[in-house]
Amino acid sequence: MRLVQASPAEPGEESEIETVVLTPTQLAFLGRLSRGINPAMPSAFGDAHAVRTLLERLEEAQLDLSAASSEDEIARIASAALRQRKRRSR
Repeated sequence: MRLVQASPAEPGEESEIETVVLTPTQLAFLGRLSRGINPAMPSAFGDAHAVRTLLERLEEAQLDLSAASSEDEIARIASAALRQRKRRSR
């Protein structure tokens, strides 16, 4: 998954909008994940819901993924932090 910052509306202005670019394999995974979250949700909304849920969990974990240099590194950092968070909540 690649996160691509959207162009600011005005030059010099920062934007909070991010664009997520996914491969077909990642979209298939999200489809399976979204059906697991809510089987009744239409697939047109399910993928976005799964991405939003993932991003919310990463934000809640207060992860700084900006130093990651690859998708694999992002996955390792994020999964380790989320596992650690889950252990603390037990």
